[in-house]
Amino acid sequence: MGLFPSRSKFPRLILFDIEGTLVNSKHPRHQPLLDSMHNHFGTLKVSDSLLTDWRTDVSICKEILKENSIEITDETTEKIKTCIRDIPDLLGKGLISGKYDFERVPNTENILRALAVRSEVRLGLLSTESMPVTGMKLDLVKQNTALFEGRFEKGIVKPCGAFGGEAETKHELLPLAVNQYCEFLGVKLSEIAPHDVIFVGDNPHDIDVAHDSGIPIISVNTGNLDEKLFKEAEWLLPDFLDMGTAVAKILATEIGDMGDPNNRPIH
Repeated sequence: MGLFPSRSKFPRLILFDIEGTLVNSKHPRHQPLLDSMHNHFGTLKVSDSLLTDWRTDVSICKEILKENSIEITDETTEKIKTCIRDIPDLLGKGLISGKYDFERVPNTENILRALAVRSEVRLGLLSTESMPVTGMKLDLVKQNTALFEGRFEKGIVKPCGAFGGEAETKHELLPLAVNQYCEFLGVKLSEIAPHDVIFVGDNPHDIDVAHDSGIPIISVNTGNLDEKLFKEAEWLLPDFLDMGTAVAKILATEIGDMGDPNNRPIH
């Protein structure tokens, strides 16, 4: 029996953002993608405004090509796919040379283990990067990727959630993750309630991503940003170091919760 009363017959899907929430890039976050684009398209002009947290890698590639007056054709679309497929190999070489490096967000391994053992939850991932790149980053910082896996139809084992190759923006990924969870459960989307899913992310934009899909969010201020940027989140954690509070809030927070003024910004 769990600490909190069951609100549903389904385990709660806890979707974790990756970059800044579970893993920190010690190099510029999008550098591997930009390096792969350079290998396939040559020198390109890249505006910082295109390198956002909410765009997927596919979308960023397309926007960079448009900025450089390169038409999006079947050929360039295939080159984008190849560019993204090459990133894991590029990461491997860059890790050896010291060009790239990653670190685990403190105490996240304990948070994940504490949640994973509970029967009333299912862990998932929401990543704007491809599944191979996401898995590689988690493996490199020794996050247990098996905690996010589920057994689907025909015995297929794969991570729960959604990844960058499936949509253009994080806004579009979240509904895909929920629909995939319905596939995992073998139920209709209409049977899933808002309290059956929660998003955990570090970027203020993640709040809109969650609320656009009608689900609650736990924001984690790992980037030490102005707390006012998170005022619309159901709950704001400064970090994951207080495991008891973090686990309790992830399990119990509902859409529209205002939180405790001592722990989150006041509207």
